[in-house]
Amino acid sequence: MDHKPLVEIENVSKWFGANRALNGARLVVEPGRVHALVGVNGAGKSTLMKILAGVVQCDEGSIRIRGEEVALGSADEAEAAGISIVYQELSVIDDLNVTDNILLRHLPARGWVGRVNTAAGRKAATAALGRLGVQIDPDARAGDLPVGQKQLIEIAKALSVDASVVIFDEPTSALTDQETRALFDAVRRLTAAGAGVIYISHYLDEIFRIADEVTVLRDGRTVATRPIGEIDIAGLVELMLGSRNAIPPRNSHRLDGPPLLEVRAARSERLAGPINLTVHPGEIVGVCGQLGSGRTELLRAVYGADELDEGEILMQGNPVRPGIRGRVHAGIGMVPEERKADGIITESSILSNIGVASVDQLSRWGHVPARAERARATEASTRVGVVPNDVSLDIEALSGGNQQKAILGRWVGREGVKLLLLDEPTRGIDVGAKTMIYGLLDSLAAQGVGVLFATSDEEELLGLADRICVLRRGQIVHEAPASELDPHRLTTLIVGGEI
Repeated sequence: MDHKPLVEIENVSKWFGANRALNGARLVVEPGRVHALVGVNGAGKSTLMKILAGVVQCDEGSIRIRGEEVALGSADEAEAAGISIVYQELSVIDDLNVTDNILLRHLPARGWVGRVNTAAGRKAATAALGRLGVQIDPDARAGDLPVGQKQLIEIAKALSVDASVVIFDEPTSALTDQETRALFDAVRRLTAAGAGVIYISHYLDEIFRIADEVTVLRDGRTVATRPIGEIDIAGLVELMLGSRNAIPPRNSHRLDGPPLLEVRAARSERLAGPINLTVHPGEIVGVCGQLGSGRTELLRAVYGADELDEGEILMQGNPVRPGIRGRVHAGIGMVPEERKADGIITESSILSNIGVASVDQLSRWGHVPARAERARATEASTRVGVVPNDVSLDIEALSGGNQQKAILGRWVGREGVKLLLLDEPTRGIDVGAKTMIYGLLDSLAAQGVGVLFATSDEEELLGLADRICVLRRGQIVHEAPASELDPHRLTTLIVGGEI
């Protein structure tokens, strides 16, 4: 195997206006190695990878591919140089089938008129999926597939080209454990064949399962590169943050008296049920379970996105009106799992994204005063810690963690919100943004707001929740104060064991 570095990034800097996103970043990727890249949101990871993928051009510094300095002016040039990337945000086109999504830029032609060779395309797509060890119908409409399979399509797209360097940006955020293992097997096959892999993940335990070395970015700078055997998770967090405490200790703020939310014998088309659940004022309740357990479906039913076939939902002892609007008027807010698809309003400002939930409260005779809208959005943005705190910016200019804060700000900025529903609230965001969100939720609970959140992060459940409900096949199979559970007991319950 040739041991000359596949990629050498030296002293790369990048400005976006007055904001310096990268400040002399460095990274070296060797053949046959998995190089992890970690850092908090805003540290510069995505910008650095976009530069390597040819999507963004650096202002200073150099990039060498196999020892030769290159100027990657476009994604096509980067691909020609052997660089392939799996982006964190899904770009799957729902109306196309699996084959067309995987081979979108490389559909095989037949004949001189350039007609698509459907059979060859199907074969190539199946081969790309086979490299991941998964089977997905190549003719299936992408929009009909679950999020995890869409993520696999995104990965297969990157593997469908002959790349010497493959960048994975949060590839497992929507995958099951089995799908994650299949991905890791595919990564190992890539490196065994001499490819280099750059692996970005906020699941730090994954870094230790798959990486050979790790580079830490902070504030656009490379602060450390270590062989994976010479550091542990606590050490990584310290390099990323300067602090070892991702989830600060918290005291329960649950208020005595009648519950805020009551879910009684609830069933829906998506939720097998029956579900019985309460949330008290100031209480943070976590729900967990394996993929398909009903976590998301429970939150959708409470929020009115899915109507109940049986049972009822009450807020402060009163049945809620049907539909999302009825729930919002009852004081319920929702942060969905799919930030890009269901959370943010794309091609719109931070102001519009935060203010959309308060239009009815600010409206005067059908008109929303601009000054009042800006003042409320700015106050909410400041409170949730959006960076940069300029509500006139496009929402898509923010990192994933700051987009998530903005969606939370939508409900912080609305008067009268009593219950927050959060589905995977910290998925795909860094330790720093997580800490900010945890502090915000604790602050809201201290003010009497109830929180019901679903997550697959067991540390998050044990550190944030007052009470934990374990779901299996659409039913709550165990419920206990978080103080009575530990990681081993919780994992046992989630996978179906007894304690």
